[in-house]
Amino acid sequence: QGGQGAFQASATSGALTPLKASGRWTPVGGSAEAVLAFKGSDLLEPLARRLGDQATARVAVSRQADGRLDLDAKVQADTLTLAVSGLLDSPAASSKSGLKFNLASASADRLAGRGAGGAARFDGVWRGTLGDWRIDGALDLKAPGVDDYRLVQVAGPLTARLYGGRLDASADLQGAGGQGPGLLAALLGQRPRLRLELARTADGRLLAQRIDLAGADLAINGQGGAGLERTDLIGDV
Repeated sequence: QGGQGAFQASATSGALTPLKASGRWTPVGGSAEAVLAFKGSDLLEPLARRLGDQATARVAVSRQADGRLDLDAKVQADTLTLAVSGLLDSPAASSKSGLKFNLASASADRLAGRGAGGAARFDGVWRGTLGDWRIDGALDLKAPGVDDYRLVQVAGPLTARLYGGRLDASADLQGAGGQGPGLLAALLGQRPRLRLELARTADGRLLAQRIDLAGADLAINGQGGAGLERTDLIGDV
């Protein structure tokens, strides 16, 4: 009433309560908090294995004098933290000035599987609208590896752009401290570099506009595309 209020909500499944949420709002802003519990549920067991027993989400919004919304949001789990902050243009869910976000994990292995790496961090800025946006950021990943080959670090810029139903993504990742006893270590060396330019078109085709991998004794350059009926790849090794 009068442009303000509050809510409380929960979801139960047998003896479990996988969701609890609460919040309040006024004419000048609002806040909400939710707790997601994964432990004890067979359905949510894959999330518990990757994220831990539970995750907490908090969001606060305050209206500025110019009508924009100041957003501050955070999701926290055992192995993952996501923080988002910045000004949203109202009433459209867009941002000209940009939303800053940080995604960090203590264990990429636990999140994505063995070999993905140790501590990981991605810092970026999102600008645009829900249907036309761009993300510019940087990745820092510790100790990724393949088989018996492991790097101390992989780092570099990542960019993604959605427009007209098409999604473009690019990366320029530099490895450091590569070592191992096998063939991969001999080919890739201590400082391999991977450059990618990928796209998903509005009609669902996947395009690899650039795939460049350079190592101590290896160079791969390729491009190609995949549709519903055929896949074409060309390149040099």
